[in-house]
Amino acid sequence: MAVKFVEACVEKPDETLPIATKLQWVGSFAMQAPSVRIHTVSREQKYERWGKEIKNLPVMLIQGVQDRCSEADKLVEIAREWLGSFELKMMKGVGHTPAYERPQKVNKYILDFVYNTVLSRAPQ
Repeated sequence: MAVKFVEACVEKPDETLPIATKLQWVGSFAMQAPSVRIHTVSREQKYERWGKEIKNLPVMLIQGVQDRCSEADKLVEIAREWLGSFELKMMKGVGHTPAYERPQKVNKYILDFVYNTVLSRAPQ
C-alpha cells in the first residue's frame, strides 16, 4: 500500500523518483505507529473554526494536474466553497508533490505570492 501511494505522488515515478527517495518516503510511512496512520485519515476536523478564519486570509493553492492521489477538479470546487477567492496554480506534468517535482517553480510561486500579498502592502 505504501509503495503504491508513494509512486502515485509523482507523475512519472520511474523518471523523477530516485530509489533512495522512494525508500525514505515508504520508510516514513512504515515507521508510523498504526494508531497514527489511522488517526491521520479518521480524525475529526474542526471545520467550523478554521472555515470562518480562513476566509479572511490570502490563500494560494498549488495543485498538480496529474495528481493521482486527489482529484484536482474536486479540490478546486471544495476550495471555492470554503475560501471564496484564492490564487490557484495548476501545474501541468506534476502529480501530488509539486514542491518535490518542480521546486524552483513552486518557490517562485510562493515568493511572488508572499511579495504580492504581504510585502507590497507593508508600510515603507
